[in-house]
Amino acid sequence: MDGNRTTACSGALIAPDWLVTAAQCLAGNGSVAQPSQVSVWIADEWYTAAAVHAHGGYAGINGPRSQLCNDIGLVQLTQKSRARPVALPDAQSQLPVGSTVWAAGYGVDESGKASDVLRYTDLTTFSDGDPATCPAQGFADNFCAGGTSGYTCAGDSGGPLVSPTPTGDVLVGMTSWGPDDCRAPYAFYVSVRSHLDWISATLSGSSLSGLWDVATASPESDAAASGSNTGAASDPGTSTASSSGTGN
Repeated sequence: MDGNRTTACSGALIAPDWLVTAAQCLAGNGSVAQPSQVSVWIADEWYTAAAVHAHGGYAGINGPRSQLCNDIGLVQLTQKSRARPVALPDAQSQLPVGSTVWAAGYGVDESGKASDVLRYTDLTTFSDGDPATCPAQGFADNFCAGGTSGYTCAGDSGGPLVSPTPTGDVLVGMTSWGPDDCRAPYAFYVSVRSHLDWISATLSGSSLSGLWDVATASPESDAAASGSNTGAASDPGTSTASSSGTGN
């Protein structure tokens, strides 16, 4: 890790004191950030980290396979947030191609600068490798989504991709990677459903009494978060929708 580097990412609150984000925001060069290196901004308040976890199967953009498979991490906060968490998907749930979803984050906007407000964009899920919509191929735990009304960019990595359902909004993915040009009409997202077992195992022994049974996060709520990590791997800057501006 480069101790002089600060990484800015986004994330989503899944319990009052637990945040899910991308592993690329927390780990790099074989090391995971220390809790003291991670700060989190949620609903106009700063929080410090009590614990930091990156998926053990994450190789990273600088890893031996130069890949972003298993790009998921968890941050436990030292105190509970008053913001409303977003619901996790059911293990049996499906997200068909053509589904409407929305992404949120604090990433780089049209001006090329990190946004200081949470921004949203509507997207549609695509089929990997479809030359008309998503010509690239994702990893086993990825799915493709995109559109023309907005995009994700640097600083949005780890930010939520949410599916509206009859019972509320559900966290189905997190921004992971995409073309170098953020204006490309597609990007790849980590499937949260693919990692429910890892999330459950990591949170085992922790109180989840505050985890909502149905999602409550919406463009009017506060479940999305931004974070800065001094000393972790830098955001590869490939695919996110708005920005939280502490990175360099």
